Amino acid sequence: MVNKDPSGDPQVATEATSQGVREVQFNVIGQEEFQLKTGFAGIVVSYADKHEVIPFVQQTGDLEYQLISFYYQTDQ
Repeated sequence: MVNKDPSGDPQVATEATSQGVREVQFNVIGQEEFQLKTGFAGIVVSYADKHEVIPFVQQTGDLEYQLISFYYQTDQ
C-alpha cells in the first residue's frame, strides 16, 4: 500500500487530479474565526493495471464496503 499526500507535493496533487480526485474547499470554524482551506478528500485504488476512484469521500459509513467491492471487481 502506498499513501500519497497531495497537500505537500504539487506533482502528487497533479497526479491525484488527473486520476479523478477533486480538490475541495473546507470551512474551518474555530474560536472567533472562520477559515476556508483547500484539500483532497478522495481515494484512488490501483490494482494491476486497473484504477478505481472515489473522487470525494463525504461519509465513511460504507467506505469499507466500497473498497472491498473494488477488489472483487478487479479480481474477476
